[in-house]
Amino acid sequence: MDQRRIDLYLTILQRALLNIRHLGTLGRASDCAIEADHVHNIPELLSTRDPGKERYYWDVERVSYMGQAKESQKSVFEPIWDEIAILDLAPNVYTLQVPILGENGSVLRPVAAIKVGSNRYQILPGPGCELERPSLEFPPGTIVECDTRTDCFPQMLVAVRRVE
Repeated sequence: MDQRRIDLYLTILQRALLNIRHLGTLGRASDCAIEADHVHNIPELLSTRDPGKERYYWDVERVSYMGQAKESQKSVFEPIWDEIAILDLAPNVYTLQVPILGENGSVLRPVAAIKVGSNRYQILPGPGCELERPSLEFPPGTIVECDTRTDCFPQMLVAVRRVE
């Protein structure tokens, strides 16, 4: 398990704990239990780095959570799950965050890209680029330059300009 994947699972755990804290202050014990059930095996997954435990999270715990949790609880995990899906497609592919049109750069979507030069990436079709998703500022096939955002965890590459 590489560091990018570890960081994503740590982010899932962090967001679940924040959900539990918020739901607890609202007195929603049953929703807290759903959150805890979703992530309680992640520490062991990270300490053993066992692919079977990761597959169990992905196929059983995540799917169960999606069927039980309210939309407001699930929405904080969907971009992370998208990024993990990208890593599963091709471990040598990078994940970029691409702005959505009309959102002034405030809403980002993870997409897959391959490195084509120094700080230059070509966006690939796949998760994050589906037709039902909002339009991306840089569509598949575009070569972009990226900035690294270090003000968040995990750090992320953000597409900032098109390269002609």
